[in-house]
This record gives sequence, structure tokens and C-alpha cells, in this order.
Amino acid sequence: MKLPIFKKKNEKPLPILKKENIQFISSAMSEKQAIDYLGQQMLSSGYIEEKYIQGMHQRDESLSVFVGNYLAIPHGEFEYKEAIIQSGIAVLVFEEAILWHGQPVHFVCALAGKGDEHMKILSNIATIFSDEDEVLQLLRTGSVDKVYHAFNSGGLS
Repeated sequence: MKLPIFKKKNEKPLPILKKENIQFISSAMSEKQAIDYLGQQMLSSGYIEEKYIQGMHQRDESLSVFVGNYLAIPHGEFEYKEAIIQSGIAVLVFEEAILWHGQPVHFVCALAGKGDEHMKILSNIATIFSDEDEVLQLLRTGSVDKVYHAFNSGGLS
């Protein structure tokens, strides 16, 4: 299943994930720094308004966005949904795991989904990250193209 491309009537489609929104990082950063970094990428890409970043912080503080298999998915609290301009994601890949509320994370995928698009995108991400061995294989490739392909094909193979 590919990530959908959403568009408003008479507008050019904006992809959910752009290659420039996938970054491999060799240095560590905190959860807050990762959320800020990805939030700025999403802001620059036109997916969100700036206040959505605060919503991602609030969500992680109220309930950790760590989901397992070396993945955290920061996303905004419900009351920040109006700050989503268009559905989109941005991905940080840490060569050395960072700790996210005490759990090792290699992939941080910030998500902003309009309406039911949120669940469709989450479902796609869940498919991609369902097998720990394949997640680690993707990490070892060190390739933006491979990560992009995984997200757009709905899996790692």
C-alpha cells in the first residue's frame, strides 16, 4: 500500500513524504529536540502551522509516542488538528539509538494527518515497522532512497 497523495480541488498534490524530509542523523538529541527538528521540517514543507509543534510536545508529555521496534511517532494532540494544513510526515533516522522515555529509538516519524488520513498513514507506518529485523535492516542501509521506498511501497521488501 502506497502512501496516498492528497490534494484540494484545483491544487497540485503535495506528497505525504518528501525525500528531503528524511534525514539520517549521526549525533544524539533529546526527544524534545527531535520533535522541534521534525516540526520545523513539517512547517517548512507546508504541512502544519507552527502551533502544531507544541501539540506534538504535549502529546509526548501526556502519553509517550514511543510505539516499539525502535520507532517513535510524534503527532499533535486532538485540539491542535486545526493547525494541520495538509497531511504529511517527516522522518529522522538515528544511526545510534537515542532514548525516548527510556526506550531505544532509531526512527522518529512526525505525523500530521487531516481527518481520517491520520489513521491511514498510521496503518501504513505500522506495516512498515511490524518486523524488528526488517527495521534494523532498513537502518543499516543508510539510504534515504530505501527509507523513501519503504514508506511509499508500504513495506521494507
